[in-house]
Amino acid sequence: MDGFFVHRIRTLEGKDGNSLNGFRMICTSLLQNHGVMCAGKTNKTIKYGPEKSVVKLKVGEKIKLTESAFVALFKAFFTEMENKFV
Repeated sequence: MDGFFVHRIRTLEGKDGNSLNGFRMICTSLLQNHGVMCAGKTNKTIKYGPEKSVVKLKVGEKIKLTESAFVALFKAFFTEMENKFV
């Protein structure tokens, strides 16, 4: 899903660990790090803290989302998209 919004303006997205950042980190980790949460080169500048994130994933942790965690991430992602880009 992140690929559909890949051309969003990253300066508006920010780097404060918001739900857009967390979502991008999860997508990058799934596609490029065998499903393990990472702070790879596209994620290094994000001020990510699992305690502030929607799904509370820690760097190095295997990504496993429950249905409720996925729904929460989905809602937070689209709310943030609407707030910043609409």
